[in-house]
Amino acid sequence: DLNIDGTPNKIGQTPYKASAGKSCTWNGNGYGYTWGSLDDRPGGRFHTNEAFSMIYSCDCETPVPTAVPTAVPTAPVPTAVPTAIPTAVPTAVPTAVPTAIPTAVPTSAPDTPVPTQPDIDECASAPCGTTGQSCTDPDVSYASQHDFVCTCDSDKSVTKIDGPATCEKDECSTDPCGVGQTCNDPDVSLTSLKDFTCTCDKYTGVQATGAAATCEVDECSVDPCGTDQSCNDPNLSYASQHDFVCTCDSDNTITKTDGPATCSKDECSTDPCGAEQTCTDPNPSPTSLKDFTCTCDKYT
Repeated sequence: DLNIDGTPNKIGQTPYKASAGKSCTWNGNGYGYTWGSLDDRPGGRFHTNEAFSMIYSCDCETPVPTAVPTAVPTAPVPTAVPTAIPTAVPTAVPTAVPTAIPTAVPTSAPDTPVPTQPDIDECASAPCGTTGQSCTDPDVSYASQHDFVCTCDSDKSVTKIDGPATCEKDECSTDPCGVGQTCNDPDVSLTSLKDFTCTCDKYTGVQATGAAATCEVDECSVDPCGTDQSCNDPNLSYASQHDFVCTCDSDNTITKTDGPATCSKDECSTDPCGAEQTCTDPNPSPTSLKDFTCTCDKYT
């Protein structure tokens, strides 16, 4: 079982249990197994007494522990081993690989929809003012702002974008005061309207703002008709002069415009002399008054 010197040879073949409780491995030199006499040479060679005289040898290793672990897993181990192994192997392997690859590949994510904004007419808030200018918004879309145009009513060539235009208007240019009055516009900008003044030419200090002044001229105030006549001025405006009318008191059918009427007045018609006297008016014209005479009838 052992080498003479007690060391194992360890050639590394299939283990075999020897009679002396040792573990032996075949070294591959023998073809049979028969116990015989132990050679006293190193290597532990045995020689058989058989007729074919085959030689084998074994090398003994250290004793195999006889102690076996007492704790063995009790979990059942499958005893049935599948004996049928699939022998059919799929022989058809797809050899065709799709060669068509989509050429149009999205390179970016789809655009996110942008919320639609309402249209804005910038002229709706009257950015040019309420008088003297017109407003135009060429593009009312939400994306186009500050593009409205203000145009002066007095001069269409004067415009401004995104703000009121600088327009001028001399209100006196249309002669709002009329004849006999002087017009003055202290501020010709469109932001200052109805500030012109009208002043009467004949009557200093008589004026009005934003409208024609009332320049009244009562021609009768200077008594142009004289005595025994009435005066009437039908139109007191400065533009209407020399239109006064003189009417005779003695006969209101006798009148004259722009001067005294030629009236006849018999002063004796009112019997200024009384009883037993004779009245004589040598000149009955209104310009000759108090010229009548009274004569006693009894005393010539």
